[in-house]
Amino acid sequence: MNNENHDDQPNINSLNPTEITESQEAQNTVSAIQPLAPATKWYKKKAFLVGLIAVVVIGGGISAWALTHKSTPKQTSQTPVTNTATTTPSTNLQPNQICFTRLAHIVCVDSKGQNRVRYDLPKLQNGQTITNLVAMPDQSQYLAYFSDGNNNSVWTLNSKLELNKQLNFGGGLIPDGVGSFSIDGKSIVLALDTDPSNSERQGIYRYDLSSGILTKLILTGANGSVAVLKDGHILYGSWDGVSESIHVMNADGTDVRGLNYAPLEVGVQFSYDWRTDTVFVSGADNQSKEEIGYANSSALLSGKTLSIIPTDPNQYSSAFFTKSDTIIAFEGAKANIIDLKGTVVATITQAGEPIGPLDTSSFNKSAEQTEQISEQISGYSSAPADFQAFIAPHFSQQYAQCTKATGGTQEFGLSVIEVVRDTFAQTGEYCQDGGSVYYDKINGTWTKTTLNGQSISNCSDVNKFAYTKEIIATCESNGQVVNNTNP
Repeated sequence: MNNENHDDQPNINSLNPTEITESQEAQNTVSAIQPLAPATKWYKKKAFLVGLIAVVVIGGGISAWALTHKSTPKQTSQTPVTNTATTTPSTNLQPNQICFTRLAHIVCVDSKGQNRVRYDLPKLQNGQTITNLVAMPDQSQYLAYFSDGNNNSVWTLNSKLELNKQLNFGGGLIPDGVGSFSIDGKSIVLALDTDPSNSERQGIYRYDLSSGILTKLILTGANGSVAVLKDGHILYGSWDGVSESIHVMNADGTDVRGLNYAPLEVGVQFSYDWRTDTVFVSGADNQSKEEIGYANSSALLSGKTLSIIPTDPNQYSSAFFTKSDTIIAFEGAKANIIDLKGTVVATITQAGEPIGPLDTSSFNKSAEQTEQISEQISGYSSAPADFQAFIAPHFSQQYAQCTKATGGTQEFGLSVIEVVRDTFAQTGEYCQDGGSVYYDKINGTWTKTTLNGQSISNCSDVNKFAYTKEIIATCESNGQVVNNTNP
């Protein structure tokens, strides 16, 4: 498969606006829903200098949705249920089938977390690469989320991972999290909104892949991914302005109700394993102990309680079965394979966004099986050679420190934003937090300056460097914006 030439790509400017219809329940709002989850403050996970970083992932029937972690729990009226739902997968996985997206590739390991293999993914001519991938259970098609750090697009791929069609949601609607294929694969269900900062404008929609018609199922404070269960029910997370909860509804948006996922109360996140029809819920109980609960979806919808795996202190976001007695659970840039008692069996470092178990026999194995520095540092290839030589060891050192400080759950990120006339450079650097870093070339040697932040604005800082002094016409002095006399 050639990942560079895509002459069949449609002209983005020629796409017609998507028609939006409403189901009979589209006017429902979460004010009419009785949430069952405790009150917590939700958030959308973002990374510095990265555009579309999905909070959640779906693939091969795997989906996840995140709420704020470790918030103060609020007592709810959940009714304890005595019977417990259990799930046992019918078959073990084959080698190289536990897969996730990472650095614009599919990466797969075996059920022991070993035998790591990278596979190619298509790239768009505009430079966008895939950050998240959703697979139909039979792998007949995929839903791919592309980004270049600033602009995003959503496409379908065929069974060979080749570009098929770009999706146009119209009306300024943007995906919030990642969608899920319908049972028949003819549509996707996803959360969309027009203003990421305003949850009241979010809703659950069904997008017909053939006609492009977008149907609003329900207007709700939905946040993150949506999972279509095997029986057609739709699972999603909801925010009503006061509290968050995990809800389920019929395929047409009717019969919306909350789920009982006691004893979990804080930082609740869910994921769905299509193969075993298992819903995983991770979070903390009322004693702030981290746990993963799991149940067959039909059992969970009927009110049965979760089987519990203790995982404290690890705060996982999504999980699925690897074998009948082990699961893989993702925590940022690290994933652990754990048994049903919570014992860590194996650890996978440099993990990514979960896809799920895949048959990789038809995939193109990447020529480079080791991650290259040009992949790890955004904008590296366009920087001058001497800056590349300078920034690469700096990245490696900071990466090691970040990994050690976070236990591998986070990775150091570096983006080369701009290098001007091979004399002045701006990068974005982050681990647990971060911002812009500036470098000046002094006597032929690149040197890190004492400046940081999103911009250079103080006159004293502006005039420290020949380049900024030359191009910045106004700056701040004693709290006032003044003309810079040096340009």
